[in-house]
Amino acid sequence: MENNENIEQIIEQTPNDMELGKEIRSRKNKFKEELELMNDKYIRLYSDFENFKKRKQSDIEKVKEDSILKCAEPIIEVYDDIKLSLVNIKDESVLDGINLILNKLKNGISKMGLEEISNDVYDPNIHDVISVLQPNSTDIIDVLSSGYKIGNQIVRYPKVILGKKQNNE
Repeated sequence: MENNENIEQIIEQTPNDMELGKEIRSRKNKFKEELELMNDKYIRLYSDFENFKKRKQSDIEKVKEDSILKCAEPIIEVYDDIKLSLVNIKDESVLDGINLILNKLKNGISKMGLEEISNDVYDPNIHDVISVLQPNSTDIIDVLSSGYKIGNQIVRYPKVILGKKQNNE
């Protein structure tokens, strides 16, 4: 008899299947909402972190580029001065030594990411015109100092003289 009484108590304490199903669905929906909320937070956090990494990488590149720009100008000036001094040197051994130094400087400039600006065709956005020998001329007849750039950023504009080129035909 005692077993029957225990079974009756268990039956009375156990909710019916319908109530149990509602409770399970309710908890399932609650957990699903919490999971979606956590997933949304995770996606936002991940996105913020990726944006942070990109900004930091961009900042690093900017600092690197600024550092190169600050170092480049004096090095380019020394390079130009050495090139100019070659004109007056007559001693072949000294000339060879200076050419060696000049080549090392040129390689160093190249390794910094600097590239010389082409002076084949005059471009008013790039070239700094020092003198025009003939009006309305757009031929570069002399380059007083080379220009340099890193990527699309100009470090130093080339200084040129414009005139009419002589046809040697």
